[in-house]
Parts: sequence; structure tokens; C-alpha cells
Amino acid sequence: MRVEFIGHASILVEVRGMKILSDPWWRGPCFGAQWWNYPNPVTDQVYKHPVDFIYISHGHHDHCHPGTLATLDRSSKVIVSSTLDLKPVIEDLGFEVIEVHPEQPFDLGNGVKIWLWPTYGGDTLLVISDGEQTCINLNDAIHTAPARIQERVIENLKQQFGRPDYIFCGYGTASHFPNCYFVPGKNPSLTARRRQQYFNRCWSDIIHRLQPRWGFPFAASVVFLEDDLLSLNEDIHNYERPTDVFKNEYPLDDTKVLDIAPGFVIEDQQVIFE
Repeated sequence: MRVEFIGHASILVEVRGMKILSDPWWRGPCFGAQWWNYPNPVTDQVYKHPVDFIYISHGHHDHCHPGTLATLDRSSKVIVSSTLDLKPVIEDLGFEVIEVHPEQPFDLGNGVKIWLWPTYGGDTLLVISDGEQTCINLNDAIHTAPARIQERVIENLKQQFGRPDYIFCGYGTASHFPNCYFVPGKNPSLTARRRQQYFNRCWSDIIHRLQPRWGFPFAASVVFLEDDLLSLNEDIHNYERPTDVFKNEYPLDDTKVLDIAPGFVIEDQQVIFE
């Protein structure tokens, strides 16, 4: 199994001759013109040969981005959960859509199976297994979910899949509450730092409880160009990293956690930059 980080919430998994791309977004901004990819995604492997499957986790435009989907080969089949109302939108773009029932294995062929689980707020997660290695894409909803939902999802994953090889888990959030409001006396920079501290610790706790061999933070590689949000970029991205929180809070864990940039490749339990 080979996994390449493309950018933001997009990874490209190559397993037994198949290529599975998640949540492609790199052609223009989203959420109006507020969110832009940063650093730039590395998409060479996406366009070198058509991917076999495209997984769309949910309908937010940093995951289901029509402008980016329009650049991809229509021979790719798009995988979505049957719990979401995404099929008509994606079919209108010219793709064949496969709806997968929640928590049920779906056979992609060559011994590769996937599972799509609803999580929180209309989001889903993806599990890919070839019987030898397992990659779990938790996307960007678990770390923001209520504790009871986190507990249920984590325990179910542990029971069904044991110790996964790779976990990709978000550590950001599409909301900037309460910095989207002016409140007399509020310090926007300090508020952003405290929010990010909270989500970093959620990421760290999830990785600790699932105990993968490798844990990667992702789905937060954006820069905010809205005038009112410009000052938050440094606080959100560089004030504190979730990997540092994990290492400080769980020094005895043997899970390897690593910050990755677009173009990083994980293969055979090794991380390389291509």
C-alpha cells in the first residue's frame, strides 16, 4: 500500500493496482473566496494516469469541489455514502457514482475492501484494507464531534480493525466561532490559539486511543485571505502542532506521528518525500 498526501484533505492510496483519491480540492478557492490551498497541492500522480476511484467524504466545498472535479477524468468512479445526498450533484458533472451503504464492506476487487461510516455533521470516514495493511481516513469531523460520538466511532473501529497501519485525521475546523463575531474586549489572536489548542488535543487523544502505527494530521492545509481572518493564519498553523501535543502527552506510545506536506509518500512503513 502506497499513500501520497496531495494536499488539504486529499490523499492518493495505491493498492494492488488500484488508485483511490480522496476529497480533491485545488482548482480555486472555496467558501466564497476565503479559503485557499496552502501550501500548493502536489497533483502529478493524480493526472499522470486516471485514478480508479474518487472518494467524497461530504458536501463541503473543500472536500467536494466542482471546479477540481471538472479537471479529473470521467472514467474515474466516485464513491459516496448512501447516507449523503451527493449522487445527483456528482452525476451532473459526468461521473458514475457508487453509493456505499454505511458500515458495510464494499469489494473493489483484487482483495481490496472499503468501508464508509457516517460520523458527525454529515461527514463520513473511509477505511481501506487489502487484508495486509489498513488505512483509515477519519477526515475532519471526528475531532470536532461530541465525546459520545467519538467514543462510539473509536470503539467500533478498534473492534473491527484492530490496530491500523495509517490514520489520517483532521485537526482544523471550518468554523471560526467566535472570531466571526465582534465582541468588545475579545482578543482574536488568543481566541484562535485557544481554539486550536483544543482541536490539537482532540487529534492527539484520537490517535492515542486508536493506536495506529502511523498518525498524520491533515485536512487543515489552508490559508485565510479574508481581511478579518488574515491575522489568524499564524496562530492556527504554527503556534502549536498536534504532533507535538501527542509526543508531550503520550511519550510512551509507540505510534509514530508526523507532520506531512504535499508530496510526502508513505510506503512499506516508510515516509519519503518525492
